[in-house]
Amino acid sequence: MELNKLIVHQVIKEQKSKETDRKFSKELTVIDANSRGLTNTLLNSYKDDKTQLGIFNIGNHTKFPDYYSNYINSERTDEDFIEFTRDAMVGLEHLMSRETMSKGGYVVFIDYKQNDGQPFIGIFLIRKTKGSIFEPVLFP
Repeated sequence: MELNKLIVHQVIKEQKSKETDRKFSKELTVIDANSRGLTNTLLNSYKDDKTQLGIFNIGNHTKFPDYYSNYINSERTDEDFIEFTRDAMVGLEHLMSRETMSKGGYVVFIDYKQNDGQPFIGIFLIRKTKGSIFEPVLFP
């Protein structure tokens, strides 16, 4: 696995509420042993999942497929990635605001390649827990 880009944003939302907010990271996370370890942990958590391929449901009327397509067809610069993740976060926050049972957390966006060179985008929602490792680093 080759890690190209990683960024973490936060959706702030309590269960049983429709109120949401978000915090955007100001820049990409540094690619180092810690970010590679986080990526491997997240990817390995789905290793035994039976889902091997996801296809966008065009009928669901969200803009995420467009955001994704715009990024994939761009030059995939750091700025392109940050714009894609921010757009996706606004959409996610909107969807979560309609569901009272949803909870916020940290949203990790990863641009990586598998060993065969195939590019992938990983998006993971990690629930906010007390003493989280993300907060002091990303939102000073």
